[in-house]
Amino acid sequence: MSYAVIMAGGSGTRFWPASRRQRPKQLLSFLTDRNLLQETVDRVLPLFPVERILIVTSVDLGPAVREACPTIPVENILLEPAQRNTAPCIGYAATVVQQRHPSTPMVVLPADHYISDGDHFRDVIADALEHVVGGRMVTLGITPTSPSTAYGYIKFGDFSTGRTDLEHRARELLEFVEKPDLARALQFLQSGRYLWNAGIFVFRSDVMLEEIDRQLPVLSRCLGGIRDAMGTNGYSDAVAAAFSESPSISIDYGVMEHAQDMLVIPAAFGWSDVGSWDALLDFAPQSAENFVHGSTYTLESARNVLYSDGPLVTAVGVENLVVVATADAVLVCSRDRAQLVKQLVLALEERGLSHLL
Repeated sequence: MSYAVIMAGGSGTRFWPASRRQRPKQLLSFLTDRNLLQETVDRVLPLFPVERILIVTSVDLGPAVREACPTIPVENILLEPAQRNTAPCIGYAATVVQQRHPSTPMVVLPADHYISDGDHFRDVIADALEHVVGGRMVTLGITPTSPSTAYGYIKFGDFSTGRTDLEHRARELLEFVEKPDLARALQFLQSGRYLWNAGIFVFRSDVMLEEIDRQLPVLSRCLGGIRDAMGTNGYSDAVAAAFSESPSISIDYGVMEHAQDMLVIPAAFGWSDVGSWDALLDFAPQSAENFVHGSTYTLESARNVLYSDGPLVTAVGVENLVVVATADAVLVCSRDRAQLVKQLVLALEERGLSHLL
């Protein structure tokens, strides 16, 4: 028995104006008629029945997530009263799993990533689940295809002492590395000893809670309050109190970087974190010169990302642009400045335009 935990509480501001507070990136569709959250659920379903899939999201997004994923039991949609980054999110899920089925393996993954080879992904996950039975923690590392400065890296060592008959043999995890500059990223790529950090983790529920207790004692006390209130009328209040008092810290910084005896499994299943509008060009068909979504038309234009949420978007004689049109806002930016959309959203909020966010 094992659980899949999907983290679906992010704001996704880099995809404004298509993404809004009530419809962030994970609830948008880009490549199919399914949104990213739905595609993530579809991806894990062959390994996990719906009763063993948990979705952690914000209180505000709860109704939209329930609507998007009607087959997931309501009690499996865990609502965060406040955003506190991934360590409290994962700790909350581990607490729930531990109370339902003690010492159970868990896979934790983001809701808003893209994976092209679902079969290969599931093979790697199945392998990772076997490695954590004995109490070790595993993360998946993506074999890099370029010297990217957009991702953190993982340095790996020798093969683990576990199974060696599988293609996805686990390696000893030596170090988590911050996002590098281009020179270091080139060194990492050339060395063949580094992987991209995809933020996908596998562990037993009790092992994670023990690590949180060792490294984040304040968070551990907060999670203890949730645990003690389970099955009582005070549960919702206990969750609210826990999140109001929890530190805001990522699982990488708070736990994984200092965890002992971690493993990493190298993988190449067509992964992307779909981090900003310009990333979508990678998903354009090989025969296409632009990435287009919705009502669009191009003429003598190349390497553009065009996204329409209703209005017709046309492009003539332009290159390397992002153009996004919705009913009440239009974004036009250079593809190489797409990372600045997040800052644009902050500026719009400061100018009193929160109703458009």
